Amino acid sequence: MVTAIGCIGIASLVSCGPDAAPVDPSEGLAGGSPTNPIASQTTNAQGPPPGARNVDRKSMVADKLVAAILNECHPSLGQRMSQVKVAVTLPNKRRLLVQADLPDRARVQDGKRNHLWVDQKVYRLDDAATETAAEIKANRARIQPLVRMVDAIAFGPLYRAIKCHREGDDFVLTDKDGGATTLQLHANTLLPRALIYADSKAVRFDDYLRTKTSWVVKKATLAPLGTCETFFEDGGLVFSSDFFTPPGASSQVKAGEQIRITSPGIVRESESPIPITVIGKAAQWVVLATGDDWALRHEMYAPVHAELEDQNQRIFGFPMIWESDGQTLLGVPFRQRDNGKALNAPGEWNIASSPKTQLLVVYPPSGSVAERILTGTAQLQRSVANRKLKMIGPIVAQPFVHLHEGAPTKSKLANCKVRISVRIESP
Repeated sequence: MVTAIGCIGIASLVSCGPDAAPVDPSEGLAGGSPTNPIASQTTNAQGPPPGARNVDRKSMVADKLVAAILNECHPSLGQRMSQVKVAVTLPNKRRLLVQADLPDRARVQDGKRNHLWVDQKVYRLDDAATETAAEIKANRARIQPLVRMVDAIAFGPLYRAIKCHREGDDFVLTDKDGGATTLQLHANTLLPRALIYADSKAVRFDDYLRTKTSWVVKKATLAPLGTCETFFEDGGLVFSSDFFTPPGASSQVKAGEQIRITSPGIVRESESPIPITVIGKAAQWVVLATGDDWALRHEMYAPVHAELEDQNQRIFGFPMIWESDGQTLLGVPFRQRDNGKALNAPGEWNIASSPKTQLLVVYPPSGSVAERILTGTAQLQRSVANRKLKMIGPIVAQPFVHLHEGAPTKSKLANCKVRISVRIESP
C-alpha cells in the first residue's frame, strides 16, 4: 500500500507494449530549440495560472523566499514530495510510471519495460530480447530526463535548498553539496515557472492543478521529452531496502532492521496522524465472527492464516476489525500471488472482497488499541463529512499484531500501532 498526496487523486495507467514508438528527440520545448532550453523559457513565458495569488516580492528577503513558495504551493505536502510515484504521459500519449527517491534513485515502468536509475546509471530490470539495439538505446536515453522532470515538478531543488539569492529577475538555489539551480517565478506570484539545473537543462512548468490547499504541476516541458502531462499518484513513500538495488548487487538488511508493511508491495505507507488519501489495492479477506475476545480471535484466526499460507496465498496486511449490524467481525486479508493459483477455499469460509479503490487512512499516534480505534474512527468520519466523500464500506481497524502467533498481551494492547481506514468514493 502506498501513500497518496493530499487531494491530488489517482489515475489508471495505460500500459504500452514493446512496439510502442520511442519519442522523437526533436520533440523539444515548444517555441524554442531543444538545445537551448533557457532561451525557450524566456521567449515562451506564459502568464500565471488562473487563481494565482498576487504577491509583491520586491520587499521579500531572498532567503525567506523558498519557505514562502513551499507554503504557498505545498502547505500540507512537505517532505512527502521526496519519495513519490508519478505518471508521466509523453507527447505521443505513451504513459510511464516513475517511482523515485529523489533526486538520485528511481524506477521507471514503461509498459512491460522496467528500468532502474541509480548513481547516474541506467539498468534494465526486464528481458530486452524482443527489442532492437536502436529501441534499447532510445528507451535508456529517456530515463534520466524523466527522473529530472519528476524531480523538478516535485520542487526537489526547493526542498533541498539551504541558500537562495537573487540574480536579476531569477533566484539561485544552492543545496548542501553546493549544487546550484536557477528558479524562475511567474510574475507577481509565488508559483514557479521553471527550474534550470546546473547543466543548463531547464524544466518549464506549463500548467498547474489547483486543489483546495495546493498548487501541483500537471504539465511540464523538458528536452528531449517535449511537453508532458504529469500526475502524482503517491507520495511520502518508504521503499523497501532493495527496491533500488542494481542487478547483481547485494542488498543485506542491517542487523535488527525489519521492514514492516501494511500490505505486500514495495513501499510502506507514511503513518500520518491525520487522514490522507491512498490507493487501496484490490483484495480479499476471510470473514470471521469472533467478537471482542482476543484469545478467541487468535483461536479462529490462526488456522485460517495457516491454510492461506499452505495454499501459497499472500497475506495482505494485519488482521482487520470492523463493525457490521452491531457485530464485531475479524478479517484475514489475502491476495492471490502473481502467476499463483487461486484459493481453493473450504466450503464453510465466508470470503469478502473489494476492487481497487481510494482509501482514507489515519494512524492515531497514541493510546491503547481501543482508544486509537475510537479516535481514528472519529477522524475519518469528520474527514468524510468535511470533504463530502462517500464511504463504500465499513471503517476498518488493523492493529499491528501478529494474531496468528498468539493473542496480544495487555502491554501490547496498551500501546500498539493501529491503522484505521475506509474505502471511499469521490463526489
